[in-house]
Amino acid sequence: MLQVFQGTVTLPTSPATGSGLGTPVAWTANNTLRIAFQNPFPYFGGTLCVDITGQPIAGQEANWWMADAAEEVVPGSTAVETGNGCGYYGGPQKQWSRVGTRSLVPGGRAQFQADGPDNGIAFAIFGTAATTPVPLSVFGINTPNCFAHVNPAQILATIPAVYAPQTHPLSIPNMGIAEILVEIPTHPSWFGMQLTTQWLDLTHLATSNAYTWTVASVPPLLDMALNEGDPTEPTGQVTTYLAHVMRFEYQ
Repeated sequence: MLQVFQGTVTLPTSPATGSGLGTPVAWTANNTLRIAFQNPFPYFGGTLCVDITGQPIAGQEANWWMADAAEEVVPGSTAVETGNGCGYYGGPQKQWSRVGTRSLVPGGRAQFQADGPDNGIAFAIFGTAATTPVPLSVFGINTPNCFAHVNPAQILATIPAVYAPQTHPLSIPNMGIAEILVEIPTHPSWFGMQLTTQWLDLTHLATSNAYTWTVASVPPLLDMALNEGDPTEPTGQVTTYLAHVMRFEYQ
């Protein structure tokens, strides 16, 4: 049974950015957000879920904010660029795709992103790395200087995604971001698993830079998780190696 207990919070006068680096930060009024519950509740141990929902303050909006957190560095996760891209995005090097290296942990959701035209469609292709770049002309696509870096005979999955328009003022006009989240099982067969990912943009028939990535060799042991996102969305981004730093005052 889920019990909900509301509380209020007052923002402190925090020290300047960087003032606490390398030194212990005390649990003082200027360093903490204190949430006083309106009603007490009994806690007998076990799993505890804390839901924090933020509301914007007029004139003080921020694109992203992260509270202090405890983070576990899980060994073994890597993402190595193994092929160049082509097309209209990613600058001179055509690097318009990326992999969230820290998300490559058993029990987590591996994060793959690509840049492209607003509301356009792309496919994220997963498989093993090609021994040599394969020209797209082999597949009847005559986009010059574009190559496949995933072995066509060993493709494991092809997942479509839409480039979501970006609303931040610093975003590049008419450019969106496509994102794929892949849940990684905690089964030992996935420990150290290695695959290659490359995107195919359907608007310009262009391929992205490719990454060969490796799942961490052990699961996170933090025993906490962070689920962040928009309260209006049905799902969020789960992180199993990161969680907020909290202290509970009890009686």
